[in-house]
Amino acid sequence: MKNKISKLTLVSMTFSLLAAIPTSFALTADEILDNNIYHSELGFSAIFPTEWDNYIVTVDNLDFEEYGTAQAVQLGLPGETDTITISRHATQDWIDLSQYQGEKPELLGVSDGYALGYTTNPETFDETAQWVLDHITLHKEPLSDIEGTLNEQAIQYLIDTGVVSGYMDGTFKPGNSINRAELMKILTEAHGPTPDPDKYNNCFPDVNEQWFAVYVCYAKDKNWIQGYPDGEFKPANEVNKVEALKMIINSQGLNIPGAVNDHLFDDVDNSSWYAPFVKSAKDNGLLDVTGTIYGVGESITRAEVSENIYRTILVNLLSGSTTSGPDSSTEEQTPEDILAEIDGYAVFASESFKFSIEYPEAWYYQGLPTDENGMRPYEFGPGLADEEPAVITLLIGTGQEPEGTIVEMNGKSLIVVEEGSETNIYYTGESTGRLFHLSGMSEFEDVMLNMGSSIIDEEPEQQSAT
Repeated sequence: MKNKISKLTLVSMTFSLLAAIPTSFALTADEILDNNIYHSELGFSAIFPTEWDNYIVTVDNLDFEEYGTAQAVQLGLPGETDTITISRHATQDWIDLSQYQGEKPELLGVSDGYALGYTTNPETFDETAQWVLDHITLHKEPLSDIEGTLNEQAIQYLIDTGVVSGYMDGTFKPGNSINRAELMKILTEAHGPTPDPDKYNNCFPDVNEQWFAVYVCYAKDKNWIQGYPDGEFKPANEVNKVEALKMIINSQGLNIPGAVNDHLFDDVDNSSWYAPFVKSAKDNGLLDVTGTIYGVGESITRAEVSENIYRTILVNLLSGSTTSGPDSSTEEQTPEDILAEIDGYAVFASESFKFSIEYPEAWYYQGLPTDENGMRPYEFGPGLADEEPAVITLLIGTGQEPEGTIVEMNGKSLIVVEEGSETNIYYTGESTGRLFHLSGMSEFEDVMLNMGSSIIDEEPEQQSAT
């Protein structure tokens, strides 16, 4: 069976994260967070400018006749509640909609295996509504340890916009501390496209051409950071809360006051070097802190630094600042999961797991939570997911390939193991190191071999997840 993945034209969307709506007064992050949507069920988030400070959200089901029913959320001002409609469609329903004769939603992207579409009301849709639509972010595949946590919304936003990533086991490890090198990577990714490593290197005695050199040297060039008195950067040192605030505020270009006269926290010395940064953070609502103690000398966690950066981005975004943002270019960015249809086959691509697969267009697809062995399952089969059992399962994670028959396809060595009526195909990515395990009925061996040969083997993250 011929592999058609090279013909895939990826559906993409543009995030204009820096096209801020100017406001007549400064907003704090707390005020902004009171005026947005984090919709975990449909898999998207929306930010609203001050003009939409009394927006209305209604939940509805859209009936597309025999082509399925979609969950939907309608957004708008009072009396204009259908200005933007976001709808969530099962994969097969979305493919079937190509036959629908009524108004079809435009593809916004795919969140956790479901297609999200949108329609607009031309009578009420204006530039402000367009700004809202441009700033909708789709949730990438959920990580197992952030749901229900205090910082879930912040972490999810940074994951969705490519600022941070999870670990290969499907976790974020929000309680882990963060070192200086890792924080420089996050701050640089939050500022815009990755800089040129040929230009940014060898800027400290202990920062030469390691994976983090481009981020550290870029930060030094932008005057976000300075080294220690001995001239070194000490990239492996853990970052405490006030050190992180200084780096975040410098990178995002927020104003820093001079003398501090306010009582900020019981453990903040107003005469200290860090007091102006704490005041700036508190005044702008960057600190999700209750109580009188900030914890000046405590190491900052991945969750806490995500919250600080997220809130800083929101403040800049709605203040009209063009200093920073997850994407400061006009390049198109690819949604987490992409659906397309090619010569009778559907294509599913996952950005986070670095693979894509094609399968018969009449089949369903669904992604499932990571199992107890740290493997992420994806199921494929004819019919409907809730009615028909999967005939092919893809597991992605880590492990060892078993012995079996080696089949060469498209430059990849796939290991085929027959176990009764079931065929198993194993492949370990040469660059990613991930183990791909396809299992299913042997009558679908041709489909499975084609799926296996469609795997994209991309470069892994340069170190641990950030």
